[in-house]
Amino acid sequence: MRHKEISNVSRISKNAKKKIESILFEVNLLLIVEQPNETCQKVLSIVECMPDLEKQIIQERYLDVEAAYTTDQTVYESIGISSPTYSKCRQAAFVKIALGLGLVNIFKNEQD
Repeated sequence: MRHKEISNVSRISKNAKKKIESILFEVNLLLIVEQPNETCQKVLSIVECMPDLEKQIIQERYLDVEAAYTTDQTVYESIGISSPTYSKCRQAAFVKIALGLGLVNIFKNEQD
């Protein structure tokens, strides 16, 4: 993918965010019931390659056993970062997950 195309998806829509969150919650459930599938393994591989802050955000907010009971505020306060920094890092992580899963098409024509 060319740099210009990547920069076009760096701002993701609300629908795209919901899709990525849905995938992450599904991965969480599959991990809890110990039935990881190919998508689960791919997401975990993508997350493992992220910078530490992005990885920590995704793991605590979406992949931890207690993720269903965790809020964004709880995560950014526990990490010790501001809400805007949290949002920026989470969005960067979401873009990486979408690109890693080949979901770039969910960003096209959905820009907010």
